Amino acid sequence: GRKITQLQQELEALMTKKNSKRAIVKKTKQIEDLKERNKGAKIYNFSNTEIMTRTLEYMIKQPEYIAEKAKKGFSVMQAQMETQLERSFYQNPTKDMANHKSALKRIRQTAKRTLRNKYQHKTTRNVIKEIRNATNKKEAEKLLPTVSSMLDKLAKKNIIHKNKAANLKSSLTKHVASL
Repeated sequence: GRKITQLQQELEALMTKKNSKRAIVKKTKQIEDLKERNKGAKIYNFSNTEIMTRTLEYMIKQPEYIAEKAKKGFSVMQAQMETQLERSFYQNPTKDMANHKSALKRIRQTAKRTLRNKYQHKTTRNVIKEIRNATNKKEAEKLLPTVSSMLDKLAKKNIIHKNKAANLKSSLTKHVASL
């Protein structure tokens, strides 16, 4: 089944190229021969749309997602996650898609983590900008502990390097002191 799926993906790739009629015919014959030899083989042929739909369905069933939806409708983070998922699946179609449940789960987890990390990194950068643009020392002093904890969390998850986090905290502390 795995070999048939791989050949089907190669066939799809060949169909997009010009002057490959012989290769297309050859691949289709190989696929037909394999299908005849392995009549009981399971063939997994998920398109990007199916994978994205399954990922979104899984994400919607999560308790955190449901809790947020119940509280105040649709949060910004949820909307961003869904749009990012759609973009990522439609922009870079992968040649070899995973066939195992564990691999599909890994893809879902990686997509969710990547989006969460991007969201957290962006919010931290926005708070850093707020501190740098602040003119009132009290406001900046209030924001400083939250930013330092955000930076520590990003460094802990290896989203940013620990030295970069330390440098940012140091420069922000100096900036707040100079206000």
